[in-house]
Amino acid sequence: MSRIHSPAEIANLSLRMVREIAPHESGADGIKLDTALIMLDMNVGQLSGEMTCWWLVPVTLSITLDADSVSYDLEDEPGYPADGLQFLHHAQLKNSSGKETPLDIIGRHEYEEIEDKDLAGTPILVYVERDANPKLYTYKTIAVTGYTLELFFQTYAADLTETHGTKNALAVEAAWNRWALYATAFDIGQGIIRSIPPAKLSMWRDEREYAKSLLSGFQNREKRLVRKTKMYNW
Repeated sequence: MSRIHSPAEIANLSLRMVREIAPHESGADGIKLDTALIMLDMNVGQLSGEMTCWWLVPVTLSITLDADSVSYDLEDEPGYPADGLQFLHHAQLKNSSGKETPLDIIGRHEYEEIEDKDLAGTPILVYVERDANPKLYTYKTIAVTGYTLELFFQTYAADLTETHGTKNALAVEAAWNRWALYATAFDIGQGIIRSIPPAKLSMWRDEREYAKSLLSGFQNREKRLVRKTKMYNW
């Protein structure tokens, strides 16, 4: 299996690319390393906001539905990830017999248009309020026990700058190592650490975008989750 490099390794390699680390040196000093780590962290954070990053999709979060309960504090649910919820991919309802029924995911505007949010019945929709204390709302409101709601979602990327890039893993698939390297080198080569000739920066940018287009295209084609969209009249 190909190695997934640590944030510190990617940052040090990018510093070598801009010639801030000599071949005989083991690594960069604290300030330069931390600066490169900040740019790496920003790139991974942006990537996770632009596309589905399957390495950030954890195991399914299962929520036991309580009778007559409209909302659920996600942070109180067992198994809720420490890095939080960035966006939902899929939601489904499971009954006591194991039958699974997909649920539509709606946004705040659609949820606010529902007049009777406490209407009893089998849930058909879910809405997640993504603030400091995320809550999940169901519509309709289940009136009996024996049902579980399963959520598939993407978390936020971990902080890659902690303890000089050694605490948290890069948290990407090994195929993205090269993208991370070129993305970081391009950023720190624009004067943040050293000014690299425009022709070389252009080459690094092209390598970064080419790697991203190939990898994201493959992932979306091979691993895509399809969610149906419906129109509702409240």
